[in-house]
Amino acid sequence: QLTKSGAVVGTPAFMSPEQARGQKVDYRSDLFSVGGVLYLLCAGRLPFEGPTVMAVLMALGTEEPTPVRELNPEIPEARAGLSHPLLPQKPGHG
Repeated sequence: QLTKSGAVVGTPAFMSPEQARGQKVDYRSDLFSVGGVLYLLCAGRLPFEGPTVMAVLMALGTEEPTPVRELNPEIPEARAGLSHPLLPQKPGHG
């Protein structure tokens, strides 16, 4: 009874857009989550933020994260560029 149909399971800020929409997920959702963690580590903030869980879920599929180097110019370009390709709005488009 831990989960049920229609329930959000996981941390919304690290969910892929397809997971947030309740669609089928695969390894690309895991890569999206890794991209979110890398972004947080480099930028010091989440790639998708909002005042409510619903706002975060909406941002996942509609907003592009701010480039890491705009938030933390001390991060080397090679490292800063790792997270953004892992955060596509649609699977397979990163």
